[in-house]
Amino acid sequence: MRAAAFAGRLRALREARGLDRKVLGELCGLSPCAVGRYERGDRTPDITTAMALAEFLEVSLDTLCGFGDGDGTGGGKNLRG
Repeated sequence: MRAAAFAGRLRALREARGLDRKVLGELCGLSPCAVGRYERGDRTPDITTAMALAEFLEVSLDTLCGFGDGDGTGGGKNLRG
């Protein structure tokens, strides 16, 4: 996971949906502090949490983690070469 990309995209997606950290946390079973740590890049979520965030925010996990082009499709990148 690209921690800096994840942090920036999480914040941007949350703000684009008009949510504050508390609401996003409540909807995904996280504390507002945990959401803040993810957005600052202080911590990275486990795969289950990252998947829940991506599902709630309606983007692919690739996009949330910084591998896509931001449109939710993963950008068509082949990471295997």
